[in-house]
Amino acid sequence: MADKAVLKNIPLFCNLDDKELEAFSKIVREESYPSEEIIFSENMQGDKLYVIKKGMVKVSKTLKEGERQNLNILKENEFFGECSFIDSRKHSATAETLKNTELFIIEKSDFDKLEKIDPMCGYKVIRTLTLTINGILRQMDEKFIDMVKYVWEYGSKS
Repeated sequence: MADKAVLKNIPLFCNLDDKELEAFSKIVREESYPSEEIIFSENMQGDKLYVIKKGMVKVSKTLKEGERQNLNILKENEFFGECSFIDSRKHSATAETLKNTELFIIEKSDFDKLEKIDPMCGYKVIRTLTLTINGILRQMDEKFIDMVKYVWEYGSKS
């Protein structure tokens, strides 16, 4: 069981009231990983949401050539695994610790049970997940447009 005072300081849970935090703290478990440990690999089945309590996690994707492309470096209070947690599909990337890391882990089945008991609690967490994912998509859109502009300008100079 996670300390609800610690959970309250994590952006994913900051909209939960004391009763909801209490209920949520019962389904959150903690795990520790050493440095350079793979938490999950690309194409592994996933059904967990991970929140970094302490440490750093690198998210990467394997390219056709076999090279790994870093997508993001995540720090304390950030989460990952959200896509597989939501849609129960395989992970689209690999998550690996960069140093000793402590994680809060939420199993999808436990979340679903909690959501049936307290739909508003589930809604608040899913809403925060959705808003965060939406922000990431907007940043990706901006980067894509910048890349297209660069290619367009570079191509027109050739």
